[in-house]
Amino acid sequence: MLEAGITGKRGAPRVSVVMSVYNECNYVRRAIDSMLAQTFQDFEFVIVDDGSTDGTADIIGEYKDPRIRLFRQANQGLERSLNDGISLSRGTYVARMDADDISRRDRLDLQVSFLDERPSCGLVGSYCIVQWDDEPTQHHVRVPLTDRAIRRRIYWENPFVHSSVMMRRSVLARAGLYKPEYRWGDYELWCRIIQVCEAANLPDELVIRTLRQSGHYRVRKSLHYSEKLRVQMSAPAWQSVPVQARMGAALTRLALTIHRCGEALLKAFKP
Repeated sequence: MLEAGITGKRGAPRVSVVMSVYNECNYVRRAIDSMLAQTFQDFEFVIVDDGSTDGTADIIGEYKDPRIRLFRQANQGLERSLNDGISLSRGTYVARMDADDISRRDRLDLQVSFLDERPSCGLVGSYCIVQWDDEPTQHHVRVPLTDRAIRRRIYWENPFVHSSVMMRRSVLARAGLYKPEYRWGDYELWCRIIQVCEAANLPDELVIRTLRQSGHYRVRKSLHYSEKLRVQMSAPAWQSVPVQARMGAALTRLALTIHRCGEALLKAFKP
């Protein structure tokens, strides 16, 4: 477990980039290459191979860069393996990276500078580009930038791109790590983090996200809204801003009902 109060260990790098990977042999090389090409150099790259069976571990093993720290384990799922990676990391700042995404070369530089200049901010993400691997076009994702705008948005939807975020280790020690019982544990974690610090996003597209037909992204809409409602109903916002939180949950519940009815009708009339 992460030691409470730890803000980085003596002689450790400033940043720990934590990446969980499971069967990503077609994508992991470009993710690693994008991180090793960062203009900011004082980081370690903690990679947790979460039981891959497709040759992913062999690809990672080809790299001899001393910044890479590879740990292999039986499959535990994303949230548990991220918690393991964070607990094994040493940096003052913890940055997330997904094994099928690409980070811009100046990503760490910009985010470290931002957090260094704003000690009250404990979580920073960014805009991103989304590329479906079965579509030729790219989509530009915009998220709220300021702490105030993030707090308004979070009761309605997730205001962060998961693979773009950088967090202070001290904030994670106070707020806690990912909760594996949530399908989208990042959204639930952000709801806890904003209770202990300010948050922000940078107006730069620092990450290219890859979404796939075969991945967990294209889930049934009813499942999407069901999981979203679970987070909204359990978020600390219910105590701090109950009106906004209840309004957000009510809209999600309405969307869930609509999509469940739609899916039932499709099933009933399916030839």
